[in-house]
Amino acid sequence: MSQQTLAGNAELSLRYLAGVERGEENPSLETIVAIADAMSIEPADLFAITCGDGIETT
Repeated sequence: MSQQTLAGNAELSLRYLAGVERGEENPSLETIVAIADAMSIEPADLFAITCGDGIETT
């Protein structure tokens, strides 16, 4: 999914979403949920870290 499509599906501006991705914006919980919904994932999945051994941690 492109950034533009994700921004549209989450009802966010492309500029804001790009800022979130670069760590320049601090999204609210509502925004995190909107991004996760647009990606059809759980909000917690946005914070999961996959280690080199394939084990996911949060």
